[in-house]
Amino acid sequence: LLDARITLAGQRPGIQVLNLTVTEGNDAAVNLYRSAGFEPFGTEPMAIRTPSGFKNKVYMWRQLPATP
Repeated sequence: LLDARITLAGQRPGIQVLNLTVTEGNDAAVNLYRSAGFEPFGTEPMAIRTPSGFKNKVYMWRQLPATP
């Protein structure tokens, strides 16, 4: 599903970059997004509150191929 969405986004004129966030510590999700070409570029501290306390959000990005 992730690859299909990336492909679809790449077909839309003008879209050059995809951004997403993932909860810090969710290594399975980070690894999935890294395998799809996303790279982390920053962290938002205390972004969400959970029953076990606050969690940070990791921001990730991926450049799309240029469209003709």
